[in-house]
Amino acid sequence: LLIGYSDITALHALLNGCGITSLHAPMPSSDLLTAGREADTDALFSLLRQGLPAGTTLKPALDADARSLSIEGVAQGRLVGGNLSLLASLVGTPWACPAQDSILFLEDINEEPYRVDRLLCQLRLAGVLAAARGFLIGRFSERASPHEVLADYLRPLGKPVLAGWPAGHGTPNLPLALGAQVRLDVAGRCLTYLQDVVVRA
Repeated sequence: LLIGYSDITALHALLNGCGITSLHAPMPSSDLLTAGREADTDALFSLLRQGLPAGTTLKPALDADARSLSIEGVAQGRLVGGNLSLLASLVGTPWACPAQDSILFLEDINEEPYRVDRLLCQLRLAGVLAAARGFLIGRFSERASPHEVLADYLRPLGKPVLAGWPAGHGTPNLPLALGAQVRLDVAGRCLTYLQDVVVRA
C-alpha cells in the first residue's frame, strides 16, 4: 500500500483513478518518528496488522468545533480526496481525482479562508463538488477557521457532510483507505468500509 498524505494526494489520485486503494495516513519517514504522534503510529500499525475487511466501521471522536458543518444523510461511494490544494491543482489534468459518485475527503494546512474559497470555487466550477455523493471533512489547520466558507459551498448541494474527522495535518491523523467503497452515515458519525482493503490470513 502507498501510505502518506499532503503532497502524496497526487499519487493517491493517480492510484485511485486506476482502481487501486491507498492509505491516507501519517508519513512513515517523518510523522511516525515525531514525539507526540504515538497514537497515530499505533492506529496505522494496528490497521496493517489486523487488516481492514469489509464491514469495518470507523467511529472516532469528531472535532466538536467542526460538527456544525455536518449535514444529515447517508451516502455510499468510493472514498477519494485528500489535500484540497493538491486536488485543485490536479483539475484539468489526466490525473485529476476520480470524484464521480464518490465520498470526497477534504483537508488542508496553512490556507487562509479566502484561499480555501478560491480552491473550492475551482472544484465547483470544474464539476468536482457536484460529482460527489457526499463529503468527509478532515482537519484544516494553522490558519483561521474556513468552516463558514466550507458551509457556503457544501450546504447548497444538499448532500451528506460529515465534518470534524480526525485526519489531515496535525494529530490525530487516523488512517483512511482511499479508493475503497464506503458508506457515510452522518447521524451515526461513522464510516463503514464495503470492501476488503487489507486482509490478514
